[in-house]
Amino acid sequence: MNFDTKQLNLPLESLNSKPKELLYLFRALGPGIRDQLPDNLDLIGYPKVFLHGNPHLENFRQTVGGVGLLDFDRSRRGPYVWDAIRFLGSLMIFSDTSENKELYKKAVESFSLGYERSGMNTSVRHALPSLFTRITPQKGKTLVTNYADARYKWLKKLKKNQLKGKKYKKALEMLDLFLLNRSEEFLLEQYYVHSVGESVGSFGKKHILFWMKDKSKKRQPLLIDLKETYYEPDDLWFSNPFHHSGQRMVESGMLYGSSLEQRVGYFTYEKNDYWGREIPAYSLKVPFLLNKTNQEDLAFVVGSQLGRAHALSLEEQFKPEDLISHWSENKKDAIQLIEDIHASLLKLHKKAYPAT
Repeated sequence: MNFDTKQLNLPLESLNSKPKELLYLFRALGPGIRDQLPDNLDLIGYPKVFLHGNPHLENFRQTVGGVGLLDFDRSRRGPYVWDAIRFLGSLMIFSDTSENKELYKKAVESFSLGYERSGMNTSVRHALPSLFTRITPQKGKTLVTNYADARYKWLKKLKKNQLKGKKYKKALEMLDLFLLNRSEEFLLEQYYVHSVGESVGSFGKKHILFWMKDKSKKRQPLLIDLKETYYEPDDLWFSNPFHHSGQRMVESGMLYGSSLEQRVGYFTYEKNDYWGREIPAYSLKVPFLLNKTNQEDLAFVVGSQLGRAHALSLEEQFKPEDLISHWSENKKDAIQLIEDIHASLLKLHKKAYPAT
């Protein structure tokens, strides 16, 4: 597969970790890889679902609301196989050796088993991966108040670029619209805005951050994040089923993990669509260098989450058994494409990070 790397501005500064560098390339090139999907797979006959859009392992978290996939920036309606390609492709990067040229077969089997079980019975929920049962939040990351003490990343960003004057007033207007969408205008009677800051996400989208404290000093502070959404034009294979991109993200969050994101909402400000949330009290990530047992475990859990959501959002002309049988019959082609993408990423890595 050929990558359009113009937006990357090569070479890139080393991240001191090959898996992290491969993941960055994998994430940055995701939309371009998706655009090339029809050139690499014959998508005619592939059932369409409401995709997560970017279910790579960086977006699999444990929060106060549970464990599962987060970050629905790229959610769309499209061929179900795209979600499988994104997840299993990321699994190769997170494996104990990212130099692998082939997907771990037992992990694919575990993914397929989870996908089938929850796809055929959507009342079955994915379990907690054993990997997370052995992890507890680090000191200073169990409560939002301790985030301030630890200068956790979002508050560090807020403090680094605090808003004042006209920008501050505009931010408060945005907060009002967000709370109005959630029917939570009363929140400003209970909390006051202590500080407001602006930050830029990994790929250039603006975040407005609000550090809010309880007037009675009895409740925990809130950290609210309002961010610009991605707009992508519809095409033959991928489309936005909603008029508002923030609503798209809220609805996909409800489908894939309703309790994982807290206090979500959406609004429009100065012709731009925004989505908002309360930043969770803690958020644990999947570590790199996963052994084979952990790969199998995570593959089953993510397969279960995707299978359930895909079955619930399946086009009317298809039944869940059609979806499962289609994956079973066509996964070989998808796996070949995943391995081709990974091989291309390895080649690009040498060019993008010559110092590593």
